[in-house]
Amino acid sequence: MKDFGAFKASLNLKLRNCGLFILNPKERTFLNRKWKSWALIIIYYIVFYTCLFGSLCGLISLVMYGFINDKVPTLTGQQSLLRLNPGIGFLPPVDANGPLIRTPLFDTEDETNYLEFMTKYLQNYERSQTDCDFRTGRRINPDINVACKFPLDLLGVCSDPRQVLNADQNLCVYLKMNKVTHSTIPTKPI
Repeated sequence: MKDFGAFKASLNLKLRNCGLFILNPKERTFLNRKWKSWALIIIYYIVFYTCLFGSLCGLISLVMYGFINDKVPTLTGQQSLLRLNPGIGFLPPVDANGPLIRTPLFDTEDETNYLEFMTKYLQNYERSQTDCDFRTGRRINPDINVACKFPLDLLGVCSDPRQVLNADQNLCVYLKMNKVTHSTIPTKPI
């Protein structure tokens, strides 16, 4: 029985020492450090991480706003995800839960949504003067950084969605190429 008593006493002593390591009220320590030491450590890490965060934000903003040009895409051609295959989008956007296009007739709510969206979208293209001649393929404005405005009269009947819907309840689907350009494209044909 002596062995068990000695073991129990040593276990109690170890548990007491462990408890005193965590919190010692006589020496006023927590995890074997005084409260002043803990306050200095916390202040140090707050200042350190604040300076680290500030310097990283400064470097990121310097790179983003100082060196990277917003007007030129960095990945064109083979570097881009498109791999020289420009994407095609179609308009009007379709409802994900419904059929792609309801033909030949669709209800007035769909018709109203279609007309509102297409009228608003095609307003950006309503300009009398364009920068390019799409019939001959020549640029009127020699600056390649200025995008060509597409004339609506080339769309024929689809240039005004209201006329198409009023005529025979058909609708137009518009295909649109995504823009992938670079500022070093030659202006003269090769």
